[in-house]
Amino acid sequence: MFTSLTLLLVLAAPTPAQRLADAKKLANELQYEQALKVLSTALDQARDVDHETLVGLYALSGVCYSAVEKPAKAREAFQRLLTIAPDYELSKDLPPRTRTPFFEAKTWLEQNPAISVKVEPEREGPAVKGLGISVTENALLPPKSVRVAVTVGGTETTKVVPLDKGRAYVPV
Repeated sequence: MFTSLTLLLVLAAPTPAQRLADAKKLANELQYEQALKVLSTALDQARDVDHETLVGLYALSGVCYSAVEKPAKAREAFQRLLTIAPDYELSKDLPPRTRTPFFEAKTWLEQNPAISVKVEPEREGPAVKGLGISVTENALLPPKSVRVAVTVGGTETTKVVPLDKGRAYVPV
């Protein structure tokens, strides 16, 4: 009589931040095509990623696309980068083939607003009753929802609120 044992091993997929680190290593080794594959996977996963990581993913994508002589894709990556980080500065050490698509994206940004958020508290006397949230519309990266963390009495509650025409309301 045979007895079998099956082990199920579940491995956690690398986070976008881990993939960014892997892509940086590949880019430093001049393996730009491989870095772009890693970056593409990370951006596909980037549903719930912090701002710093997302900025890094788009910035490195632009640099790598420039390195493999795909200026249109580099410009698009830089447009996405500047949409979420309009003050981002590219290293002055990079070659013109990288800096040119970046400056083209900066010019594009002059006609296309970066994403910005405005929060206005709705007050009832001294207490805040709710938060009115406005997000600028952006054709390249259209915002669909906002994640709001509200702390009341030491307890934090996080909500994902869908946007309707760039606006949302969160009762407190």
